[in-house]
Amino acid sequence: MRESVSYNQYASEQGILYGIFIEKNGKLAIHNQLFEEMIYSYLLEQQNARQLAMPLLSVELSQFTETGRLDMELALRKFREFMHQKVS
Repeated sequence: MRESVSYNQYASEQGILYGIFIEKNGKLAIHNQLFEEMIYSYLLEQQNARQLAMPLLSVELSQFTETGRLDMELALRKFREFMHQKVS
């Protein structure tokens, strides 16, 4: 059995209009397996992007400023270190 979720009425109407969704037994469903896989992949990518960004969001920004100005060289160096850790 598939999980039920709430949805935005306008988005559902647009999805039905463009053939992405269909109404079955009074419920909104994804029209076909191709759309279902595309939506699922998109949601997974969004979740992965949020998880990747979490360490960046918790960074103290004051470490990159000097006398109120952004130290671009330091910011880029720290970003390089961050990406190196994620790839390694």
